Amino acid sequence: MWQPRDRSTLALSQQAPTPFGSVTARWARLRFLVTGALAGREQRGGAYNHAVAAPPVLGVQVRPVTAANYEAELDAIGSLLASYPFVAIDTEYPSTVHRPPPGRSAAQLAPPEQYALVKANVDELTVVQLGLTLCDEYGSIPVALDGGGRPLEVAWEVTFSDFDARRDRHAPESVEFLRSSGIDFDRSRARGVASAAFAAKLAVVLSSAREQRRGGELTWAVFGGAYDFAYLVKMLAGGRPPDRRLSCSSTCVRFGSSRSPSGMEPLR
Repeated sequence: MWQPRDRSTLALSQQAPTPFGSVTARWARLRFLVTGALAGREQRGGAYNHAVAAPPVLGVQVRPVTAANYEAELDAIGSLLASYPFVAIDTEYPSTVHRPPPGRSAAQLAPPEQYALVKANVDELTVVQLGLTLCDEYGSIPVALDGGGRPLEVAWEVTFSDFDARRDRHAPESVEFLRSSGIDFDRSRARGVASAAFAAKLAVVLSSAREQRRGGELTWAVFGGAYDFAYLVKMLAGGRPPDRRLSCSSTCVRFGSSRSPSGMEPLR
């Protein structure tokens, strides 16, 4: 039976700010990742020998991350990684503009061809949002208290300023879907954080977290697979995914991908 551990508590403002877009579906995906990542997860040298049931679901606060607060929010995330080393991410991006060859699906491509297809799309397209939450080995998510003292599970929604539908390549139907889901692209350009600035700060946070964990691994879980990791790696790599596939020093849970944004080394 699930036993709660002492959970880190974040200090929040009395009134939680409203995220840019609809967050219900994103939170459902992130919640699925952090609970599913623990069930039967294999570690180097073995697997967890206890079943992990889903922890009690509390209220949720999805904290919007913009140019005004990204450094403070990333510092808060970094302070939690030692206790919550499972990282679940979910991205929003303007679909794809490159497709597999006629008569073949992406699943039918050889790994180098799959990587080339993902890279071609991620090279040309721009990430719109990044959702992120953390959990520990028991499935506990960091908790914050609202103005009334009610505990809320915390996730973050990063809105980037880079994408401009009037200039950047995209799939029009995907952009319309994102608009219908609540994303205001004009507001994102005005108030979002530049992906380069976000990535520079994130790199510092991940490096510091690795030192605090004395080389211990983070475990990354994704919903959309290769594209979620590819956009994060693109940011951390300075704007483009590496030309070759990556090996990883972090453990990754396969929900469509086994790539990791940390410990990047091109495969020889």
